[in-house]
Amino acid sequence: MKTLLDIAFATAGTRRLRQEPGPDCPSDELLAGYADSLLTATEIRRLEDHALECPDCHLVLKTVLDLRSAPATAPRRVSVVARVLQRGLELLNPLEVTLRSLVDGPAPALGAVRGEGAGASTEVIAVEGPGHGLDQVEIRLQPDGQVRLEVRGDEPPPVYAGEIASVVLEVDGAPREKRPFSGAPLAFAPQDHGSYRIRLVARAPGADPRELGEAVIELRD
Repeated sequence: MKTLLDIAFATAGTRRLRQEPGPDCPSDELLAGYADSLLTATEIRRLEDHALECPDCHLVLKTVLDLRSAPATAPRRVSVVARVLQRGLELLNPLEVTLRSLVDGPAPALGAVRGEGAGASTEVIAVEGPGHGLDQVEIRLQPDGQVRLEVRGDEPPPVYAGEIASVVLEVDGAPREKRPFSGAPLAFAPQDHGSYRIRLVARAPGADPRELGEAVIELRD
C-alpha cells in the first residue's frame, strides 16, 4: 500500500533515499495536515526544522510547496460552431467566441466571417481559447475543403511538479491524437468536417490526468 510519502516522491519524479522514514520523520497524517494547511505554527516550525536536516523530508516538503504554489483553477472551455462554405468559413455562434484575428480576409460583419477573393487556402480564423496554456485555437480551411487545426499558448501550461502537459484531440467522440504540449504552436493533420474536442491535460506518472482546458469545435456543412 502506497503511503503519502510514496505518492509525494512519485509526483516529484524521483525516489526516497531511504527505504523507510527515520524515527524522527513526520507521519503521513502530519504531512497531510501540512499539505492542507491544518497544522499549528509550532507543528509547522518543528516539521520544517526537521526537513532542513533530512533530505527525504526536505524533498517531500518541497513537493508539497510546489503543489500548493501552482494555480488550482477549474478547467475552462470555449465552444466554436462554424459552417464550411464553398469559399470560406462562417461563425454561427459569435456570442460564445471572441475573434482575435483574421488573416488574408475581410473584417468580420455581424458575427460572420467569410473569405472574399483571397482564396480558401489562406483563410484563418483564430479565436481566443479557454486560457491556462490553451490560449488560441486556429482553424484554417484547406483548398480541398478539409480544415487544419492549430493550438498555441501565450505561456506554458500551469503544471504541478512532475506533471507533463499534453493536448488530446478527439474527433466525433473518438480519440485521434495525443501529443506533448509546451504552449508552442501545435498543428494537427487536416481533418474532414465534424465535431472536434481539444483537451489540455496534465498528468504525473501513475496518476489520472488533470483537466486544464478544453475547446470544442463543430464544423457543419
